[in-house]
Amino acid sequence: MNFDYSDPYLRIFPHNRPALDHEDVPYFGGLPDLLRSAREYTKREIVFVRAGGSVPGDDVFSVPVCISDEKTIGFLVLAPKKKNTPRSKADATAERFLRDLAGLLGDAYRWQYALRENEEVNINKLPLPIVNRSEEKFSLSLREQLKDAVRLLKVDAASLYVLNNVNRTLKLRCTWGLPEERLLDPPRPLSRAMADVEAMLGHAVVLNDDFSLTSYNPPENFQTAACIPVASNSTIFGTVWFFANETRDFDSREMCFLEIVAGRIAAELECRAVTIELNNCDTAKAIA
Repeated sequence: MNFDYSDPYLRIFPHNRPALDHEDVPYFGGLPDLLRSAREYTKREIVFVRAGGSVPGDDVFSVPVCISDEKTIGFLVLAPKKKNTPRSKADATAERFLRDLAGLLGDAYRWQYALRENEEVNINKLPLPIVNRSEEKFSLSLREQLKDAVRLLKVDAASLYVLNNVNRTLKLRCTWGLPEERLLDPPRPLSRAMADVEAMLGHAVVLNDDFSLTSYNPPENFQTAACIPVASNSTIFGTVWFFANETRDFDSREMCFLEIVAGRIAAELECRAVTIELNNCDTAKAIA
């Protein structure tokens, strides 16, 4: 169905996204320790620069970190020694080590992308057949919503937990600002998720003091955590959490914004579930 509608007073804000969002590179929680060990081994400064960033200095040795022949996610940069110092065997060893380390990181990031894709593809198996809509676009849309909310609210991370009514658990399915390894964590039982249960009853929960952070057992260790229900009029899908490294509160406008974000996520999940049901009915009719 096509709608031919034009309003001269309507302001349009296109929601275009770049083909490759360099800020969407998975957060590898072990990278700082890995770089620290590499610096101790080579006795040289080594940094990781994301693709799209600037490599510090001119006289540096850098190696791309690739997850495929077409996609480079960053560079490992080996800082130069003092000027007018001849190249030595130690330099060759450090450069060879950097190449090996770049290959290792490429494998690690390739694994993290696969982990992210697997969890997000399974985000709404209720269980139902596969929907025609691109899984990549669906998962990217959810992650983009979390990222935009984190930026606008000036918090540090967000995560989406999906409810499993069968075994009464909440599973992390999508995150922004947290290590991708969190997706491997086992589901959280409802018996130990007091804030989530309270939120799913229809009450947004903000934890920003020692008592509440200890009593309500948030899934991540931050100074402030807000839990919002992800639900439609007929279905409770789970919760979405927002985390901040500093102690802060949320005013009524910010809470309203969080509820809008949670509502949009719920709408996407419900729309996808309904579409899958319709596809399932069409398939059954075709078989009959």
